Amino acid sequence: MNKETWKDIPGYAGLYQVSDLGRVRSLGRECNQKNGARQWKKGRILTQEVSVHGYCRIRLYDANGISKHYAVHRLVMYAFKGVSDEDVNHINEIKTDNRLSNLEYCT
Repeated sequence: MNKETWKDIPGYAGLYQVSDLGRVRSLGRECNQKNGARQWKKGRILTQEVSVHGYCRIRLYDANGISKHYAVHRLVMYAFKGVSDEDVNHINEIKTDNRLSNLEYCT
């Protein structure tokens, strides 16, 4: 059995990681609450949602608390193959199969 490999998500290093199996996790860290107090957030595997187009997506928060939605297949490719403007293709045509071995950049 292969070991799952995790890498930092570009732009979210120290906050989130993505695996070669297409899972996303948050890392344990201290956060500011609205009242100014500090709170420890435990790291965990994040729940993905499926968009109306059939792709898995996730909401990530930057260090300032600003959120943005991302397609999970793009995060996998960004972390493992580098950022590109090319399209990401699911080789087996299953939109929810976000394993690195099933993804490729294409024009």
